[in-house]
Amino acid sequence: MAQSFELIKDQTVQKDVRYVSVMGDYNRYDVALMTHTVDKNKIFVIDLNKNRYALVDQDKVGSQAEIAHLFQVSGFEAEELISFLKSIL
Repeated sequence: MAQSFELIKDQTVQKDVRYVSVMGDYNRYDVALMTHTVDKNKIFVIDLNKNRYALVDQDKVGSQAEIAHLFQVSGFEAEELISFLKSIL
């Protein structure tokens, strides 16, 4: 049984992607960073190891609980990740 879908948008864009890898005290972080198309203050952060991603505001990286939830890491790893993101954003 085939489903039909109404195509709403199909767009191809060129994007600059920044790849950063670091070793912290608790974990290795391999991330890809892309600037949001509409809001230049937001960055797509993609965790290449865990296949998790989040749209992060450059000015406020987020709380420990929020980052821990988004990237499925412990509280200690979330603090380390926040520190890492603040240093590269």
